[in-house]
Amino acid sequence: MMPEIGLVYPHLVENPRRYVASGVAKEFQRKDVRPSALPSAIGMEEALPGAASVSSFLLGGVNVVVTTSASIGDPDILCVAMSWTRDALESPVLSELDLSGLNLGPLVAIQAFSGASANRVRMVLVDVQGNILDLMLTEKLVPLSDFQVLASTDYIQEQSIQKHVTGSDLQSTMVAFLNADALIIAFNPFLITVDLASETCHVWSELQCMEDMRSRSSTIGSILTNVGDLLLGKEDEGLDMAPTAALCVASSSISDSFRYCFTLHADATIRKWRLDPSFSCLPQEVVKLGRTSEILPLPSNWSDARNSVCLCARLYKDVYVLAVQIRTDRAMEPLQSDCHLWVFWGHLAADPSANPLELEVPQEAVALVGMDFVPTQSRCTLSVLLESANSTVHLTFPPSNMSIVSSVPILEQTGNLDAIAKKERTRIESLSLASMASDKAQSNEQTSLEQILHELDSMYMKFLFRPMFPRGTGTVLAPSDFCIRRALGKLVHGAASHNEPGTSIELETLRTMHEWRQKENRKVLALVTTPARQARRSITPTNEAEMENTVSSTLSVYDSFVHNPPDDTIENVDDMHIDGQDEGLLERLEQERSVEIESHEKRWRRFLLQVWEEEQLLRIPLSTCWLDSIPVLVIVRAGITTVLPASSPASSGCSKSPFCILDAAATKLLNRIEEDKDMGVQMIVLEQQLTNIVSQAQLAVDPHSLTPLLAELSRLGRWAWASDEDAISDAEHEELEEAASALSASQLVSWIGKIEAAGDSNLPGLTLVSGSTNIPSEGQVTWSQSQVANCQLRHSACHFATVCTDSVRRLQLSRFLLLVDLLEGLHAREAALRAYLHSIAVLWASAQHVPMPSTAFRTRRVNPKLGLDSPNSPPNKRLSFGDDALSILSPASTSTTTAMDVLMIEISQTMDGSRSISSLPAGAALLMGKSYFNIAFLNMGHVVRKASMLPELGALPTPSDNSIPTDYPRLALRLLAPFVALPLPEDAPDVVLSRKETLAECLLIESHSNSFPSTLKALMRKMACDLLVPKSPDDDNPPEQHLIHAAVSALQSIDCRRVPQKSLVQAVSQVIEAGTSIEVNRLCELDTVKDLFAPIASGAIMQVDDEKKSSITLLAHVMLHLSRVMHRLKILERHIGFRGAEEETDNSKTILEFISGAIKEMGTMLPSNMCRRMPEYVNMWSGLFHHSVSAGHWRQAYSACVENPLSERRESNFRRLVRAMVDSGALSELLEMCTQLGSRISMPSTVSEDTKTDECVDLYEIASEILVDAISSDLYTVRATSSEPARLSDYQGALYALHASQKQWRRAAQSMDLRFLNARKALASNTSDFNFNLRSAELRDHLIVDDLVLSTASSINAIQLVKDSAHRFLVSGEYGPYNMIPFEGFEDNSSAAFRVKRIRSPIFEGNSDGSDGGGDRLSRFLSISEMQGRAIRNIALRALFIDKSPSQTYAKDALLRDLDSASSDIEVLFKNGYYRYGLLLSKAWGNNGKALTGSNRPNGQDSFYKSLVHLLRTSLIPISVKPLRSDSRPTIQQLQAALDDAGASEAFSSCIVADRFNRISSLESSVLRAAAHTLIRRITLAFSTAETPVALDVASAMLEHGREKVKLPSWLENFLLGTEVSSPCGLFAKRESGFGVYSGNPSALLTLYMKHGMIAEACNVVTSSLSDHHSGSRELGAPCRLPEKGDIDFVPYQTIDLLFNLIDILLEKRRFSGLKEKEISDCRDQMKSALEKHFNLLNTSEMGLKSARTLRA
Repeated sequence: MMPEIGLVYPHLVENPRRYVASGVAKEFQRKDVRPSALPSAIGMEEALPGAASVSSFLLGGVNVVVTTSASIGDPDILCVAMSWTRDALESPVLSELDLSGLNLGPLVAIQAFSGASANRVRMVLVDVQGNILDLMLTEKLVPLSDFQVLASTDYIQEQSIQKHVTGSDLQSTMVAFLNADALIIAFNPFLITVDLASETCHVWSELQCMEDMRSRSSTIGSILTNVGDLLLGKEDEGLDMAPTAALCVASSSISDSFRYCFTLHADATIRKWRLDPSFSCLPQEVVKLGRTSEILPLPSNWSDARNSVCLCARLYKDVYVLAVQIRTDRAMEPLQSDCHLWVFWGHLAADPSANPLELEVPQEAVALVGMDFVPTQSRCTLSVLLESANSTVHLTFPPSNMSIVSSVPILEQTGNLDAIAKKERTRIESLSLASMASDKAQSNEQTSLEQILHELDSMYMKFLFRPMFPRGTGTVLAPSDFCIRRALGKLVHGAASHNEPGTSIELETLRTMHEWRQKENRKVLALVTTPARQARRSITPTNEAEMENTVSSTLSVYDSFVHNPPDDTIENVDDMHIDGQDEGLLERLEQERSVEIESHEKRWRRFLLQVWEEEQLLRIPLSTCWLDSIPVLVIVRAGITTVLPASSPASSGCSKSPFCILDAAATKLLNRIEEDKDMGVQMIVLEQQLTNIVSQAQLAVDPHSLTPLLAELSRLGRWAWASDEDAISDAEHEELEEAASALSASQLVSWIGKIEAAGDSNLPGLTLVSGSTNIPSEGQVTWSQSQVANCQLRHSACHFATVCTDSVRRLQLSRFLLLVDLLEGLHAREAALRAYLHSIAVLWASAQHVPMPSTAFRTRRVNPKLGLDSPNSPPNKRLSFGDDALSILSPASTSTTTAMDVLMIEISQTMDGSRSISSLPAGAALLMGKSYFNIAFLNMGHVVRKASMLPELGALPTPSDNSIPTDYPRLALRLLAPFVALPLPEDAPDVVLSRKETLAECLLIESHSNSFPSTLKALMRKMACDLLVPKSPDDDNPPEQHLIHAAVSALQSIDCRRVPQKSLVQAVSQVIEAGTSIEVNRLCELDTVKDLFAPIASGAIMQVDDEKKSSITLLAHVMLHLSRVMHRLKILERHIGFRGAEEETDNSKTILEFISGAIKEMGTMLPSNMCRRMPEYVNMWSGLFHHSVSAGHWRQAYSACVENPLSERRESNFRRLVRAMVDSGALSELLEMCTQLGSRISMPSTVSEDTKTDECVDLYEIASEILVDAISSDLYTVRATSSEPARLSDYQGALYALHASQKQWRRAAQSMDLRFLNARKALASNTSDFNFNLRSAELRDHLIVDDLVLSTASSINAIQLVKDSAHRFLVSGEYGPYNMIPFEGFEDNSSAAFRVKRIRSPIFEGNSDGSDGGGDRLSRFLSISEMQGRAIRNIALRALFIDKSPSQTYAKDALLRDLDSASSDIEVLFKNGYYRYGLLLSKAWGNNGKALTGSNRPNGQDSFYKSLVHLLRTSLIPISVKPLRSDSRPTIQQLQAALDDAGASEAFSSCIVADRFNRISSLESSVLRAAAHTLIRRITLAFSTAETPVALDVASAMLEHGREKVKLPSWLENFLLGTEVSSPCGLFAKRESGFGVYSGNPSALLTLYMKHGMIAEACNVVTSSLSDHHSGSRELGAPCRLPEKGDIDFVPYQTIDLLFNLIDILLEKRRFSGLKEKEISDCRDQMKSALEKHFNLLNTSEMGLKSARTLRA
């Protein structure tokens, strides 16, 4: 059966070249636009037939075919395509002509000719009113501007003729072309010839022509006899015959100058006209054929439809043959078609006699599409294409010995698009996917109604948008968008409103289907009457607005389709709780649930059938033409132009061969099943289920899922055998059994592997791809290997290949049905079943979307030539006019295409000059389709690649890497599953092994997909592991060790170098006879095998005894087994690892168990000393370690690391283990392991047993060194620029935690010191080299400063926990468990190789001066006080850094300095209000000085006291006296922090009490002053001593900064007077502090008052000091005072005298006011009284002293 092969797809051009005609400017302008998405149906049926045409001619010596058709989107646009038949590698070239600007009517005739100039195409177009457009195009179909438009009035000059023809409507059958310059038009009632060159017309007249004929044959007398009639004008010119209904032109085969025109008139007469266009445009001869009016139907019965009358003629030497088709309004006889055909033939001479013959026409024919005589010079054959209901009928009337042709037609069994569309409709009507959707939903544990409908939607969406079977549109694409939208619009009211910009057609379809379902459910619920429905209604929104809210509550239907959220609509009744309902109601609910699913499936089927109906527009046949040069029929349809070869494959003479007998019988069985309506539907349903099993990869996971379906298929086959109609007769059955019995099982399997169709089979395409045809060849391909076939060509090739693949499916299915009962116990049925399933897998895989290959986007263009290398060939056509780099899915998708298209691209790019191409216009598509077929089914991989060991993967593109079988494992899984599930004895062992391994790898890859449920993915992994790790027969019987040892000793005893790989493979193949070539090659890639078996390959071991030979063979088999294990391990490692973010289960257990078992197996099979030296054994341990680390199995990883025989591997593995544990957050596990394994635990291993030595492993020391090495000073840069800084590991913190867990506090402090040095180094580095933005730079600086504080604080914390106080120190930069004292000749071995013993390693590389001596080390010595000072200083500077004041830059610079610069730091801290940090730093600075010098006053003064006084004088006291600006420092928060720190000994925080004035704005300054006063008091009370008289300094500063009449606070004055001290003192004497209490200094206070002129206050000081303020103790104890007991008083009499004198002078000079003078006088008097009392007490004490002396004496 010959299929239609696509030639032109005018509506599948993404950006067509469009030329818009301008009637005013007389030119074409290019305007490229995308084709319209939704066509207009107005006038479409009238415009399409007239615009369709086929023209064939020579252009530059090349046969070209020019086809035209109206655009589906706009009938005013004419699509022009030119195809050529020789070297047709870039054919066709397309362009569009927009003729809307020329005011032409619907076209009725188009003809293309070769232009007068070289490489030009002339095209003449005629519209329904007789207007003619004459234009010229280039060989690239670019229209030239010099076109001509002739209206009918332009070439018809006579008014009388114009009067008659005005308003006439032409039809396609009323126009015929004589040549490029002349055409004949039946302008009723006239028949005229239009001369385009002269723009004139010539009216035909039968009488005039007959007179001319008589005049040429008669004498002058006869002419004179008729002259009267002529002069009188008895007949008007042109009105002497009936109007012409149809005409046609046939050329003479004798002389090219003559043309014969046949006309059929309205009186049922036929005339034959002879013309010579080179001489005259008028006919020279006319003959009316006899008896035609008696034979043809009465004109009154002719149909009024357009083109209901048609003629075609052909000349054979001196005989003409004329075919007449007339369509009547009704059948003239019962059971007869409305279309009638006749053939008339006779001699070309002027003979009116004609031989008539009426032809039979099938009853179903309703209209003629086209008819023509097959071009041949031998015998006449008429080909007719008729239109029937939703199909076409192709009839061939062959030659006959009784007449010119046979009256009985041959119904051509062609694989035309209508037949394919009919099968497509049958498949849609038989669709039944509900049960499969329910089963799939239940397997995924999804049982709700919405979830089942979700699966059903998914299946139908895949059927619609991923078509895998041939389509009636001639493409492999889904239906076009406008067909889907038109179908939705007809089924669902308002569906057109869903066409939102940017919305995909898939989403639009789902939304509309969801809306359709909702509307129907609302209609049903409006009429509910049953209790069950009322129950459903009770839980359903009844209000329309509520229903709309329910529908709009979901995001979109597409989201529900993808994510499957719970639905809130009426159908979700699974979780309903119905109280008091009986079982019958629940059953009815379940029944309604089933009805809902069935209704939804019916909606889908209705929608798909409506889409199919909409696509009928694209399948309408419009015009046909047989090419003169090639026996091929060109069919122009609305959406595609195709070619149909006429010849059948040459007979091979095998009709009686057993194989042909079997194929013929198999085809009959399949046809019998398909012809029966019920059985045909059952067959389609079974094939749907099989397709679902293949597409869902169930065949690879569970081969037993085929069993019930195979039983049903077998039942259908047996039904066909036992059918009452006897599809196979008894004689044929006997012949079948005889043929089958003569064939062996291997012969039957070989027959199944061949793709050859029987001669009478209905398998389109197989005759072209599997057999030889009579189609001639046009030479070799001239395709450049870097060129990509254009999109049009690939569309055609893909459709042809799909048709052929589907024919293979049907062929293999028929063979399986035949072998069901024909042969028992043979595996030929399994072979047929496997081939059938493989063909389904090929169809499915070919339809899947994959990324476009990069090879399709090459920038280098080639210029292949259109024709031969001759001057007559047209110029080269550039690919820029094609779409070679586009996907066939474009414009819907440009980045993806189908898998078949990718392979077609590869075929086009790898085609060489050795391939010949047929002379068909679609020869290139035929060649590419045949190449695909050979690759996919016939294992002829040499077409584009080397032969593969897996020919079943031929339908996939060649992998990019030769080491892997395919780049598409998801598709390869489906292709390989039938071959692994159904193995055959004829399969080569290498192929079987390769299939299993490849399938296992594909399963592992697919198990990571999110499109499968977790249960199915688990089954995939289990099946993959079963395929990769089969149980070995030798597992329970390990080889004897002494034999292996003997073989190894024998091979190692000979010193031999490695040999070439090829020689080694040959030698090992002889030793392992049962091994496959793949396995032997893998075995020889092992390093151990290369070394061990080199003596055998080199011939060094020539003669060995049988015992050694058997031991060597045993060793080889052991190594072969190990190579298998390692290869399968590689596959597992690629696809099974630890659980990732997208994984639901942890798969690490599988691979860890596999590796552990392999290691154990190696240790059992091979001697331990051999294992220790094998690289493969080392790699096994390394693999176990790496996978254990990836899975987080730390204990197992540690054991694998220790057990590794190679020390270098152990080193690297330990490093990775420690870092991986820290990186993954398993620090606690690391610390625990270090605690358990850090005390020099001896770990036994296979290595230690062999070497009798134990490897001491101290994991604590190992981890310590590894973490030190992992520390990077540039970590802050990485963290500042990282998008996830929290995921970065803190190795420095892990190091501190490690030491702290071991209570190694000094090393913990060292680790923090190391962190401090790294942070300081990073702070000093130049950040300009990193190209930071401002935010990243600030973040980096903050991270560094935080680390400086953290490291110094942690180091002082850790060092204080060291038990031995003598070890509480650090040498900054040194790290290790022991102190390193450098001396002369010492060599630093810190950079030595990795050691597992305890280490000491100096990390610090010295100062900038490069010195490493002891002096430099001494300068880096840090005591506790220095470490405390460093910590406090960094904390204080961090506060400055965080502050956004100008001191931030200072803080950054200060952090790079040492503690020696603390004085300036303290100043800046006080200046910025950080009193707390300033005091802490000054105290630490003082302590550090005391630690270094042993004195509180290293330079003669107390630094802390100095800082304290500076703070009070410069900051606090001025604040307490003067108001501050709002933007000045300190802030309230800073003062509060200082107060809290000063009152840290108290149990609660300090509070500030301030007086509130009338204005709120003054409250803040009042609070600041109150806080300053409070802080002054606390500092004074806390730090005043006899050595550091802070109180006196405060008093002095207050008096200095105060205004007039300022007084000291009472607390300060009392504090200086010592009134708070309970023990008596020496009056004015300077008092020592006892028990932390300051006793005051009245003498200094007196002097201070006098200095500042505060006379009254000075008098009060004297009075108070001399008064008895200790509860009378001084007065009572006066007699008992003894000097030796400390009863000594000091009174500054001189100062008091000076005070008295000063008062006298001031009073005398009257410097005070009256009140002030009185106050001073009173104070003086009181002071005088106190002095008098003091002197009395002195006298009493003197008397008591004397008495005491006397008594003692």
